[in-house]
Amino acid sequence: ETTTTTTTTTLTPGKPTTTTTTQPTTSQSGKLSMIYPCPAYTTITCAFGAYYGHSGCDFATGGKVNQRIVAAESGTVIISTDLKNADGTYRSYGRYIVIRHDKTNSSGKTVYTLYAHNNSRVVSEGEYVQKGQLIAYSGSTGNSTGPHLHFEVRVGGTSQAYAVDPELYLP
Repeated sequence: ETTTTTTTTTLTPGKPTTTTTTQPTTSQSGKLSMIYPCPAYTTITCAFGAYYGHSGCDFATGGKVNQRIVAAESGTVIISTDLKNADGTYRSYGRYIVIRHDKTNSSGKTVYTLYAHNNSRVVSEGEYVQKGQLIAYSGSTGNSTGPHLHFEVRVGGTSQAYAVDPELYLP
């Protein structure tokens, strides 16, 4: 982590005072710095593009539901919803969330992250979330064969066509 050190000297008659402040620059920089969205499970079990139409990566959750899912970076929740069929069963991403991040990538483009197949969501559309904040609990809703997190990074737009390999952004 990079830090910025600022030294200020104040001259008071007969008594100079020096104050030194050190703080991380990552919080001030406008560049993205993501963390793993499922902190307890950081191994990717199905990579980006592993099969036709797989526009993210999957993190298995050890066969368990209700594992903590956190915001990979700070931003505003723009989607927090359930995708359901007419009969009430889940489809596609199931219970999912999309966050628009306030920091850009190295090219200055807006970045969005998507978190899918959740058992439950704990954030709402319009809510601002901090990096590392709990946003959901893992599940197996939608097109899913077992408990896991499907995680996408989209650069420059919100549709699936803007998806890029999330591993380019993860630690």
